[in-house]
Amino acid sequence: MVYNKIRSLLFPLIVLFPINAGISQSLLDADGAGNTYELINSVLAPGYDAIEVPDCKHTTFGRHIDEVWDNDLGDFVFRFHMHKIDDDDRCINSDRQRNEIKTYDKSPDTLKGVQGELVEYTWKFKLDAGFQSSPSFTHIHQLKAVGGTESSMPLITLTTRKGTPDRLELRYAETTSQTTLAQVDLAPFKDTWVEVTETVLYNESGRYSIEISKVSDGTSLFSYTNNSIRMWKTNADFIRPKWGIYRSLNSPTDLRDEIVDFANFSIHELDTNLPVELTDYYINEKEKTVSINWEVAFELNSDYFEIQHSTKNSDWNVLGKIKTEKISLIPKKYQFTHNTPLPGINYYRIKQVDLDGTYLFFPTLAWKNKKTNAFILSPNPVENSIRIENEFNPSAFYQIMDQNGKILKEGNLDNNNSIINIHELNVGIYWISINGNPKKFIKIK
Repeated sequence: MVYNKIRSLLFPLIVLFPINAGISQSLLDADGAGNTYELINSVLAPGYDAIEVPDCKHTTFGRHIDEVWDNDLGDFVFRFHMHKIDDDDRCINSDRQRNEIKTYDKSPDTLKGVQGELVEYTWKFKLDAGFQSSPSFTHIHQLKAVGGTESSMPLITLTTRKGTPDRLELRYAETTSQTTLAQVDLAPFKDTWVEVTETVLYNESGRYSIEISKVSDGTSLFSYTNNSIRMWKTNADFIRPKWGIYRSLNSPTDLRDEIVDFANFSIHELDTNLPVELTDYYINEKEKTVSINWEVAFELNSDYFEIQHSTKNSDWNVLGKIKTEKISLIPKKYQFTHNTPLPGINYYRIKQVDLDGTYLFFPTLAWKNKKTNAFILSPNPVENSIRIENEFNPSAFYQIMDQNGKILKEGNLDNNNSIINIHELNVGIYWISINGNPKKFIKIK
């Protein structure tokens, strides 16, 4: 990674993390029973139709995607229905069934993966305890090319398959023939919510990673990473994601009426011009010690992090170094513990150094002994106003900044449950800091 100059992002106290450089992020969340198709289309293809459902064949059932409350997540989720006898593939194919949502040529450009882009897809899904797979295929996710000479076969497919045991497979097609990159026993995925993080560098010489973890405790159930893999199709216009149920009817005795739940779809374009994208950054007090914590969405040609300390917000001393993964598309969490913080205010900052020696500074964190800086920010994502519930001085000072470090709004909280109006902000990612404690929020409307 080459920079034109060394960049310093130093502030008196941390107020945000401006090197979080997501270009754009689109979110699709269920919001309650009702206009499910309209909600999906409003995000994936405003004014058009991003849904491929078997409604035309099975009109008596009605819509094959709806929304229900889920007690485990404490939120509404999308429910995808598939019926063994009554459903087909959009009244086109009778040897298979399809109930999927997608992006396509009518979708906003920010939802299409184009050559050279680094894109992160996240979502949650839950298979029923009695879920049954076809021995041929039961796809629940695809990355598929639009245009070009190799678009007939999806680039990436996440599919379940009947076997001994049943398994979850990650399938890949470099051109028009498909192979299995990795597979795992399907049993741990049944009757449990899992979260998927899939990161793709779309290029002839690309990168791909996927991590699937249990929502309840973060246990990893499946992971795969390849930092040297073709992630493009010849003459493709773009790559699109698809989610849902797409299964073969070649062995109908192996199937049953099925429901698969999905939630919290996100498509996030990342900035390949930066060595890391920071997604979280904060201080924790642990008895007499202090831990500095940070998380990055990806690392590209990063060498190490250097943790620095000061009591003056100048004259910095190096506390230690942590080596990075150099290249990683999987989110990584880091922690450094300072065992001997000094009386008064302690300042901390992190220097991120590339393999070629260029570097940048994370903003400065400030911590004072015996001072509580915790606060709750809700809702997030947010439309018009943020509620701040804090545990510190009611007149605490706040600042809101964009990702370039520009202060957009600041002032004092007037009580312990303040509401800050942000209706004038554009849709995007911002940071708010209160007494040196930053949190990220997303403005969606």
